[in-house]
Amino acid sequence: MVSLVEKEVIAEMEQIAIVNGSVYRDHKFHNENVYISSGKISRITEEILPAEKTIDASDMFVIPGLIDPHVHMAMNELSADDFASGSIAAVHGGVTTIIDFLDEATTAADVSRLFQARQKLASDVHTDYAFHAAVKELEDTPDAIASAALELGMPTIKLYTTYKEMGSYSSPQTVEAMIRRSAQGDIMILCHSEKDELLDLTNKDISVHSKNRPVKSEVEQVRDIAKWVRQYNGQAYIVHTSCGTTVEMLQEEYSDILGSRLFLEGCPQYFLFTDEVYAGPDAVLYTCTPPIRPAGEKQLLTENWHRINSFATDHCPFPKKEKMKDNLREIPMGCGGVEHSFSVLHPLFGDEIIDRFTENTARLHGLYPQKGVLKPGSDADITIYRKNSNPQIMNHSAADYSIYDNVARDIEIVSVLIRGSLVIEEGQFKPFKGKYIERSLK
Repeated sequence: MVSLVEKEVIAEMEQIAIVNGSVYRDHKFHNENVYISSGKISRITEEILPAEKTIDASDMFVIPGLIDPHVHMAMNELSADDFASGSIAAVHGGVTTIIDFLDEATTAADVSRLFQARQKLASDVHTDYAFHAAVKELEDTPDAIASAALELGMPTIKLYTTYKEMGSYSSPQTVEAMIRRSAQGDIMILCHSEKDELLDLTNKDISVHSKNRPVKSEVEQVRDIAKWVRQYNGQAYIVHTSCGTTVEMLQEEYSDILGSRLFLEGCPQYFLFTDEVYAGPDAVLYTCTPPIRPAGEKQLLTENWHRINSFATDHCPFPKKEKMKDNLREIPMGCGGVEHSFSVLHPLFGDEIIDRFTENTARLHGLYPQKGVLKPGSDADITIYRKNSNPQIMNHSAADYSIYDNVARDIEIVSVLIRGSLVIEEGQFKPFKGKYIERSLK
């Protein structure tokens, strides 16, 4: 029979303790222990306290669960990953929250309808998740679109400055109008930034993919966006920044808003490869938009990597059979990466990248402090990894290849918790029911 004193001890006992690890808090590591109750971090202390379950993280690193703010699951009938398989890959890479995209709307009613459709597709997701709204040429006012998105917990709205042939295009007038609306501070505009009139959409030769969508197309489009951000005191976020020249241009011409009202997202493919891949035997597997850039752009991007505010993947893999076409116009654009992004970038930039996968991303996209940080009251989303210069590389995506198979790593993910549930335990996956997270920038 359990005594009253024993009952009180049990009631006070933490549910999970993560002990003996190096805990990443306040932008550096500490020798502390993390305690979890009811899905939240309850305390972080040097003390060893009783818990129902104790995870020994000796010689390991305990960081906030990673956030990938740019994925495309179940994008169309050809893409390899739905929300189930894509999120399984994500958690194996330490990613605990993903942000996907609605299809492009023209009216406020569209935003609600497309949200409901996307929610159905995400019913079997194994991470927590959120959505960005997306628009093309508007039939409603920017205010109406913003209100519809905000009502559904989506303070970020994406526009494409290209893809006319796919019906996703937003004109300069629409982009300017949405950036002007963002000045109210409750929404941020995400931009796929390629100046459409500078693209060559007729050349079908894979070897010139990067020339068809030249560096200038990104630089000039981003320059226009920066001009509107400054003019209207708006907020914009450049997705998958691919050119070092873009970053240098912004630093030279728009340093007053860079990092404060205009933000840059980086993706691993642009830091790890050059457009020489398009001359190789597996050229089709590297096709994505924007394309992978010449060596000089990669070097400039790497030299300026500190100006990247957040890392993402633009995860959208396709089965190899769908990519294996000779005609560039017929190849579905996109690569996978959600499982590999942190581990392949860590050797390049070390622990400084952690904030760009966690707190920076959470703050930019309206998830902070619920996500992206280890502090009492935050969701117990936690990634635990160890140093390993030769980890076993595996792919848990439904895609049958990865462009990162031969890329060096110096860490391996050991265990991952989402809201206090072990979803990866010593490398083994345990199914988890993810939930939709409403976000706010205010």
